Amino acid sequence: MELTPYTLPKFLIGGRLVMAACGMLLGLLLSKTALAAFGILMAVASFFYAVHWVPAMFRLLGAERVWRAGGGAPLRGGARQASDLPRQIFLLLFTVAEADGRAGAKERALVQQFVLQRFLDPGLAVALQRWEARALPADELATLVHGLRARLSGPECETLFFWCCLVALIDEKWVKAEQEVLGVISKHLGLDANYARVIFHQAKARVMAARAQEQWQEQWRRAAGGGRAGAGPTRESAASRRQRALQTLGLDESASQEQIRRRHRELVKKHHPDAHGHLGPVAQQDATERFREVQAAYEELTGKG
Repeated sequence: MELTPYTLPKFLIGGRLVMAACGMLLGLLLSKTALAAFGILMAVASFFYAVHWVPAMFRLLGAERVWRAGGGAPLRGGARQASDLPRQIFLLLFTVAEADGRAGAKERALVQQFVLQRFLDPGLAVALQRWEARALPADELATLVHGLRARLSGPECETLFFWCCLVALIDEKWVKAEQEVLGVISKHLGLDANYARVIFHQAKARVMAARAQEQWQEQWRRAAGGGRAGAGPTRESAASRRQRALQTLGLDESASQEQIRRRHRELVKKHHPDAHGHLGPVAQQDATERFREVQAAYEELTGKG
């Protein structure tokens, strides 16, 4: 028999369900004798005992199904192989990408590329082609995220949610279904709702900055190709830089200097560029870059740069 992390809990709960079934059967038999009252009471009590444990068994079966879908390996010597983490994260990110109902070959390729850039494993490119790309239903998504939360550190959970936000914005569209999926993920990762909103705005600001850079480079190429003097691109305006800085801090246009300073202090305390042992060095670089973006946004808004 293949052993998994859920084998023992299933055995224990299964034993309780068998006891409940035996109790109900014995109670029904006694109800036809002189101990009818006792038999009925025993059958009813056994029934409610079974009702208590049946949902737990279904939750375990769902968790094991997600674990297997995420690449879970059989237990050998009591240790679970760590190589399933990229696959679990791939499933999570693909579920985010498919939230708008339009995930296809392009979205799968984008998520594959995203995972490859963050897990520097030479064999991962081949493995990714074999992995099933499917969006998880709500119960399996919650179970998967709970498992990841138990496995990852607090800073890693923040970085993982940041990745989810980047994937949600990857197709340049933003719909309510994606917002709902991100809300479920942030909740089960244990992130404060306000802080999760700030992380989303940081991801949005980074995407905006990348697109602005691409547009600026494209303008330079066109100007160089046209050979016209003075036809270079226009630098990003101060208003645009301010808007992106506010996005990075999760503030709106009406934010005062005091609110900016207070949010900066909050984020400096919350951000942890270290402690990314499970997600690897690229995740740590990502977290460090987010910290730098917060600092740059604060300097842009306060004129201290």
